[in-house]
Amino acid sequence: MAIGSESGFMEEQTPNSGQLASGSAEERAHQRHRRVAWTSLAAFGSKVASVATILVTAPLAIRYLGMERYGMWMTIAAAVTMLSSSDLGIGNGLMTLIAEANGRGDRDSARRYVGSAAAMLSAVAAIILLITLLVYPHLRWSSLIRATSPEALRDMGPTFLVLIACFAINMPLGISNQVLIGYQQGYLANLWAILGSVLALGAVLVGVHLRLGLPWLVAGFAGAPVVAMALNAIWLFGRSRPWLLPRWHDVHLTSTRRLFGMGILFFVLQTSLAVGFQSDSIVIAHLLGAEKVAQYSLTARLFSLFGVLLNFIIAPLWPAYGEAAARGDREWLVRTFRLSMMFVLGFSIVANLFLVFSGRFILRLWIGPQVQPTMALLIGLAICQTLQAITNTFSVLLNGLKIMRFQALCFSIMAVVNIFCSIALTHRIGVPGVVYGSIIAQLLCFILPLAVFWPRLLRSLNRTVMTSTCITPGTEVNAGVRGDF
Repeated sequence: MAIGSESGFMEEQTPNSGQLASGSAEERAHQRHRRVAWTSLAAFGSKVASVATILVTAPLAIRYLGMERYGMWMTIAAAVTMLSSSDLGIGNGLMTLIAEANGRGDRDSARRYVGSAAAMLSAVAAIILLITLLVYPHLRWSSLIRATSPEALRDMGPTFLVLIACFAINMPLGISNQVLIGYQQGYLANLWAILGSVLALGAVLVGVHLRLGLPWLVAGFAGAPVVAMALNAIWLFGRSRPWLLPRWHDVHLTSTRRLFGMGILFFVLQTSLAVGFQSDSIVIAHLLGAEKVAQYSLTARLFSLFGVLLNFIIAPLWPAYGEAAARGDREWLVRTFRLSMMFVLGFSIVANLFLVFSGRFILRLWIGPQVQPTMALLIGLAICQTLQAITNTFSVLLNGLKIMRFQALCFSIMAVVNIFCSIALTHRIGVPGVVYGSIIAQLLCFILPLAVFWPRLLRSLNRTVMTSTCITPGTEVNAGVRGDF
């Protein structure tokens, strides 16, 4: 039996299949719950494998390369990672539209979305490589990254090229992951990610054993996940769903426009969140000094651990919501959202209260006596993380329903309000100011507007039930809730 072909799953895994399995609403609900559970478990396993790989390779690489060259590797890798939004949100847009097509049993639209996304992402990857080749001869690495050893100065350029090449090649290959997630088979995407982590660990061990240089070591570590992604694509488009194999004649103007439009909204949303919430350390460093950043960032990292665990459970609901909306399964959708919100609220309140009273003790065991957060900071982070969990739960629902303009507008305003409030409050109360600035921004710019529009969303879901039964496969229309909200 092929991977992912268990009986009872909604999407048949034979090469000649692809239509949704028929069944009652209860059967479809059971299938969605199974897929969400499998995806959550696989996501947890993928994270464990990734962390284990880092825990093993980091000390090994430091001993082999030395602190300077390892730090240079991490710096260049962080800079390349900042390009992750350069796909303009097309990956998330593809996953959302695949979930919709899956709910309608519409192979034609799914094929056009995949072909159009492959063409767009291949073009973006080619542009990144071209710009890199044009800029590379003019880069002065010694002025960009401080390094003293001849080995580090020699390895900077080639290491940068290797990381950029792996990133660009992986961009169009990543379509396979988005397709799997869109078909509610995120557990398979996570299994391929686990394979990538295992291959990366093996590549570093071999590289150190053979005494290879830093560029070769980086090629093994960064290239192994690319190999796993390529194998994923070969399996997906060669055996599981050959009818989705990207072809030039499947590049469709309407599909491209819709992908690009939705992708831009995801891009705005992701950029706004990054600017709004990743700026806290910069605000603290600028106003209070870099030494205060550690007190905030380490305490915030402790509180974020429970958020990561919640994400394993909540994130797989995104494509499930999209498929349910396209089918008109409003009862399952609303019931599941309410249950997920109750779980998130209960878990977040208990977990964050626990950290308020035990956070100092845990940080002392983990870091030592250097970090002593104030009670104001602990309480602020507990409130902020609870609100963040609520926001994430709502966002997963809105993403699945393709309500993107509302989110992009809210989060764009929230980013600006967050920065101004954080600066003002940090001047007054110190480090906790950035946290309370985030709390005010989330309440005013997302929670409050959503509370006002929630009845309208429920009415839209009711209309979905009445209209979705009129949709026939092959019609490329939005069968879910209107994306403009």
